[in-house]
Order: sequence, then C-alpha cells, then structure tokens
Amino acid sequence: MANAADKPFLMPVEDVFSLHQGRLVMVTGRMERGSVRQGDAVEIVGFDGNVTHIVAGIEQSRVAIEAATAEMNVGVLLPGSAMGAVSRGRVLTKPGSIRPAPAR
Repeated sequence: MANAADKPFLMPVEDVFSLHQGRLVMVTGRMERGSVRQGDAVEIVGFDGNVTHIVAGIEQSRVAIEAATAEMNVGVLLPGSAMGAVSRGRVLTKPGSIRPAPAR
C-alpha cells in the first residue's frame, strides 16, 4: 500500500493571508498527502469552480523551503490573483486529481 507522500498532492486550506500589498497570497494548512515544489501548478477546488495557479514559494515556520511533503504544516505562496478564489475550507490539489462533490 502506498504511503501518503506517494499519492497526489492535497492540502485543506486552514487560513488565507494577503502579503506584499496584495501581490501574494499565503495559504496555510497541513498537507494531507503528496508533495509540492515551488513552480508546481496547483488547483484550488471549490463548489463554484476550480482555479489553477503556480506556486510562488513555500514556507515552514517562516523559513522558505524548496519542497514540502505529506504531514507538514506549511504556507503555500500563490500570486495575488488567487485571493478571490481561495478561502478556508477549500483544498489545494494537483490539477485534475479531485473534483468537488455535487451539491445536494
């Protein structure tokens, strides 16, 4: 059986911060599975549609790191255009790996 680091990237969003006068958005949370590196494409999954952005950076305990893997608490830096698309309760994923459940 594959461990959590071998599965596609998935991170539930716990908090969202605007940085550098809105030019960057930091999305924080605990990575459930997979890995992510600076420059990777990530998808913000939500009920009103999915949006893809490129990871501008990754931080752990206010220190920039190159990559993060499952079970790490990290902040993922996204371009400022992501601010309207991301909120607590959404998830960051590898593009195309999951879809939101239909509303009932």
